Amino acid sequence: MKKIHVGFLLSYDYKKLQTSIPLVYESADKIFIAQDINFTTWNGNRFEVEDSFFEWLKEIDTERKIEIYEDNFYIPSLNAIQNDTRERHLLSLRMGIGNWLIQIDSDE
Repeated sequence: MKKIHVGFLLSYDYKKLQTSIPLVYESADKIFIAQDINFTTWNGNRFEVEDSFFEWLKEIDTERKIEIYEDNFYIPSLNAIQNDTRERHLLSLRMGIGNWLIQIDSDE
């Protein structure tokens, strides 16, 4: 049976995930959050995430469905669109072949 895997990208607008994740939590088999290991945007700008956000994730993840996928998603030789495409592709690979893969932009 195919599983429903939902992916989100974590960036400077991470607080919007606090609205998006609860909306899909019950229906998802697994939720992946792609986070740049250096907290760098696709343009190479740094951003910060408050510790309280990660504490919130732990609190709402009562079924242990959430996985933070850390990687270097900013490659200086690529432009922002190319870094975006690359991150989404790597996230889809992490989410698993053979499952239903849904990537949601929490800011749209």
